[in-house]
Amino acid sequence: MKRSVALVLAFLLAGAAVHFLSWRAATLAATRGNEMQQGGTREPLNVGYETQQESAPMRIKIDQQGVPTSQQHFLSENPHQPKSHLPLTLMRFGWPALPFYQACPDGDGVLCSGLLSGPTPRKMADQPEAETREVLTSFLLDIAMSGGKSCCGDGCLYLDIGCNVGFFASIAASYGARVECYEPAPFFVEAMRETVRINGWNVPQSRCGEPPLPLVQVFHNAIVHTEENMQERLVFHGAAYMAGIGQRAGKALKTWKIPKRSIRQLLESRSVKLLKIDIDSFEGGLLHTAVMMLENRTTKIETMVVELGSTNFEHPRGGDVLDLWKLQQQLGYDIYRVNVHVNQEIWNWRGVDLNPSKSSPQEGYTPMFGVRFMRKLEYLEPHADGRRAVWAKLFASPSPYVNRGWSFLITRVRLAERAGHNKMDTRKIQSFPDLNADFPSPDKLDDNLGRGATSVSH
Repeated sequence: MKRSVALVLAFLLAGAAVHFLSWRAATLAATRGNEMQQGGTREPLNVGYETQQESAPMRIKIDQQGVPTSQQHFLSENPHQPKSHLPLTLMRFGWPALPFYQACPDGDGVLCSGLLSGPTPRKMADQPEAETREVLTSFLLDIAMSGGKSCCGDGCLYLDIGCNVGFFASIAASYGARVECYEPAPFFVEAMRETVRINGWNVPQSRCGEPPLPLVQVFHNAIVHTEENMQERLVFHGAAYMAGIGQRAGKALKTWKIPKRSIRQLLESRSVKLLKIDIDSFEGGLLHTAVMMLENRTTKIETMVVELGSTNFEHPRGGDVLDLWKLQQQLGYDIYRVNVHVNQEIWNWRGVDLNPSKSSPQEGYTPMFGVRFMRKLEYLEPHADGRRAVWAKLFASPSPYVNRGWSFLITRVRLAERAGHNKMDTRKIQSFPDLNADFPSPDKLDDNLGRGATSVSH
C-alpha cells in the first residue's frame, strides 16, 4: 500500500516538473520576443548581399531592425565585418540603392556615421544632395536591373569629376556602373580607395568578352579644361568639405600639389553614359571643352549633370552660356534645371511642399514632377535665338537667396512620357483637358549630327 502511494506521488511530482519546465521555457521565449519588439537584446542576423563582382559576397551584420550591431564604425571582432585603418560607416540611401561601406578620412568617423548613415541620423546633412542621387538612380538603375548586361565597354561608364569622399561614385558602383573617380584632395582619394577595397570593387571583371577591369578606379588628379603647362602641378590650399567631412585632414595638410589631367584626355574616343562635374571651380570651362569635342564627334556623352551656377551669367565658371544653346539647338540634348538652390519646392517625408515663399516660376522653364526617380525638374524650353544676352537671362539665378550653385541636367534621353488615365474617371468630366497638350516633339537625334542651327550673335 505504502509502495503504491509512493509511486503515485512520484508520478505526480514528475508531471508537475514537466509542466513547470514547459511553462518556464514558454515564459523565457515570450520575454525574449517582447525584448526584441521593444528594442532590447536582439540576436544579430548575418545578412549577405552580392557586390557587383560575383566572386566576392560581402557580409553585413545587422540586427532584427536593420541597425548595424557595431556603432564604432563597424570595427568589431566579428570576422564577417571588414577591418580598415580608416573609419567605416554603412551607407543606406534607401531603395533601390544597395548598401555599401564608405570609408571616411581619418578622424571623421563619428561625423560620417552621425550625419550620413543609419535610419535615424543624429543630425541631417544637406549634402550629398538627394537630387543628385535621384539623377544617378534615374540613369544608372537599368545597369543593375540587367545585371550589367545592358551595356558593354564604355556604355556603362560613369565619370565623376570632383569625386570628393566618393558618395556618388559608390552609389554608381552599387548599381554596377564602371566608375572612374577623379579627385585632387589626397585624404579623399585615400578614403575612396579604401571604400573600393572594402566593397570588393577593385576585383577585375570582364564584360562582353572584353579585358577585365576593376569596377571602380580612383585617380589622384586635378582635371583641367586646357592642355597648357600640363607638366606643372596644381597647388591646392583646401577642398570642398561636404557636410564638414575631411575638414580636419585638410587643415592638417594645409597645402598640396598634384598632377593635372585634361578633360580632353578623359573623353577622347570614349562613350560615357553619365558625366558628373562638380569641382566648385571652373566647371563651365570643362563643359566648354566637352561641347567642342561633341561638335567634332571625338566623344559621345549620353547624359551630364553639371553644377554651373554663377554670378557671371554670360560666362559661368569659366565657360560660355552659349554652350547650353549649342547643346540644345545643335547637338540634340534636352536641358533641365535640378531642384537645388532654386527656391522652389522643399518637401517633407510625406511629399508635402513646406516652402511658403517660393520664387515665381521663371520664364522659359516648364516644371515637371515625378520624372523617373526625380521628384522635380525644370525643363528649359527650346530657344532658337542664339544671342548671348537671351541665354544669360535664361541662366540667371531663380532664387533671391542663392546666387550660385544650381545644377543642370543635360541629356539625350527623352524623359517626357505621354500621359493617360482610365476613362471611367474622366468620362463624367465635361471638357476634360488634353493630358498631352504641348507634349515635346518625339524627334531625337541618334548621333551628334546637329539640327541645322541658326546663326549666333556675340
